[in-house]
Amino acid sequence: MRIWTGDPRGWGPGSPGGTALTIGVFDGVHRGHRALLGALAERARAAGNLGTVVVTFDVHPRSVVAPTRAPKMLATVARRLEVFEELGIDQVGVLPFGRVRRLPPREFVRRVVVDAFEARVVVAGRGFRYGAGRTGDVASLRSAGEAWGFTVETRRLLEGAHGSISSSFIRRCIADGDVEAAGDLLGRPHELPALITRTAPEEAGYGMPAAHLEVDRSMAVPGDGLYAGWVVTRHRTLPAICDTAARAAHAGSTRPIKIHLLEPEPDLRAREVGLRFAARLPDRPHERAGDEATTPIDRQITRARQILA
Repeated sequence: MRIWTGDPRGWGPGSPGGTALTIGVFDGVHRGHRALLGALAERARAAGNLGTVVVTFDVHPRSVVAPTRAPKMLATVARRLEVFEELGIDQVGVLPFGRVRRLPPREFVRRVVVDAFEARVVVAGRGFRYGAGRTGDVASLRSAGEAWGFTVETRRLLEGAHGSISSSFIRRCIADGDVEAAGDLLGRPHELPALITRTAPEEAGYGMPAAHLEVDRSMAVPGDGLYAGWVVTRHRTLPAICDTAARAAHAGSTRPIKIHLLEPEPDLRAREVGLRFAARLPDRPHERAGDEATTPIDRQITRARQILA
């Protein structure tokens, strides 16, 4: 997969014979996005094996135009690029939003869709908006296509059990601690990039190696609680209990998360890791007949192992 960054006037050329292209933030590259990208691939094949192109942004546009209302992100740009490559996209253009935000819609189309990638087909959601002040819409995109020789196809949002699958709804699930629902809608467990700041042989009675991690405040962190999940290093994927409550009193630009690893003596020399969430654990495991010999922590560990097995 080829990746373009910086000024779009330096991008391209597109694939021989033209491309099929779509534009969006694609935060999380969730199941709804994947359906759109699947339609893009199908349309590219039908039009004569055109190259597939995704144009995304280096930041969420709202973080620039309305910082106080900027959404928490589901995936970094690097993670989005990984998923695009897994899905077989040929080229990705990462637009610097600050440099293109004031382009009038027609100039945006000329630079990005026509000059950079020689698009023959553009696939978009029905509510697609673009250009300065989001003044461009599907109708103006079709008008530009008539002038420059590309067609526009729109797709409805994929429906899930709770309605249209959207990044906004997935963020709400994560904030509420429902990481299972979020994972189902994403098509994979929700993952945060993290930095290990401190390790300890064991902590808080779990009897397993512990570590403190920091995650960026701009990312969607699950609500305060305990979760079964995994710590992902370059070489290993380690089962763990993740405690997000430690972040509540932290006022810096990062949020600490405490983890208790469920494997003895893991290699935690890695500094940068991924933190994946599988399911929320009950804060106070219910007592059951015959449980007299076990502690609440024992039951948390047992439940986490069952989930992660």
